[in-house]
Amino acid sequence: RSLVIELDKDLYGPDNHLVEWHRTNATAETDGFQVRRLGDQNVKCTILMILDHS
Repeated sequence: RSLVIELDKDLYGPDNHLVEWHRTNATAETDGFQVRRLGDQNVKCTILMILDHS
């Protein structure tokens, strides 16, 4: 039902390090995600997928 990507706080700061997507009832099904960012530096991130098992 939702996806959260937490980027390195040291590079992106405390207010700009989260990317969030939340599915609503009106959201069409999707096969994948693409996240883009500026820069060419490797970045540590944590990906959280919150699934609906019903």
